[in-house]
Amino acid sequence: MVLSKKTVWAVSVLGCAALLIFFFLDLPAAQSVYCPGTWFGAFFRVAAPMMPPVFGLLFSGCLARSESEPAGWRFFGCFAALLFASAGGYLFFHYLGRSHPAAVAALSLLLLAGSLLLGGVLHPRPETLRRTAVTAVIVIAAVFLTVELLKNIWGRQRFCFMADPAAEFTRWLFPQGRPSSDAFKSFPSGHTANGSMVLLLLLLPSVFPGAGRHRLLLKLFASSWIVLTALSRMLEGMHFASDVTAGFLVAFWVFCAVSGAAQQRRPKGKPERKEVPQCGNAGQN
Repeated sequence: MVLSKKTVWAVSVLGCAALLIFFFLDLPAAQSVYCPGTWFGAFFRVAAPMMPPVFGLLFSGCLARSESEPAGWRFFGCFAALLFASAGGYLFFHYLGRSHPAAVAALSLLLLAGSLLLGGVLHPRPETLRRTAVTAVIVIAAVFLTVELLKNIWGRQRFCFMADPAAEFTRWLFPQGRPSSDAFKSFPSGHTANGSMVLLLLLLPSVFPGAGRHRLLLKLFASSWIVLTALSRMLEGMHFASDVTAGFLVAFWVFCAVSGAAQQRRPKGKPERKEVPQCGNAGQN
């Protein structure tokens, strides 16, 4: 697995414990941190949803430009890159609040071109590229569908839309039915789930030579990004603590399940290439 079983269990237990605690402390926590209109909240409002398109473009662009892949898989890479570029262009301007069709189209084309150019410059491991690209696409799609399904079942009102929080507040454990508007799509947090797609960073060592030596930094960055994204959504009053916890857990569990299944399906007799120290560096201090 990309993450050890001990890590998966520890994070899962802590996440479930947090949900239990926030069943009782959701409202006071939301009231204590509510601070809308900050640059911090505005940054993550735009940046967090860009995580799925960014990583989707990275892996699909490499797949599209890989000369070792059959034409069918290269076409799949091009098609996936086009979808992620379109999604990225739309999401950026949508959450920026200044959406315009021409601007969306221009940014989408720029993202697509950048993805294909970068895919031609990078040198991924051909024996793992296809599996990793498909893993990323499945994770992104599964997280999006799961979050949207739960939002449309729970129908929980966002804190910032409550006129009387004490009367309108509902605990996360009790679904309220189909939401009448976006104001009732608080649980789980889609931004936190999308921001948690930064976990796809942990797939880099299996694809790009040299990334393995930075595993700890990748984990630290991913953890920090997720925590900051969750905090930003609470500051803006868009989500309760239980919402952001659930959004993270959805992304985390989907990532672990899909990446774990992908590794188990690796063909036997074709071990992944390990990094070997260069002889010229031996003995250097």
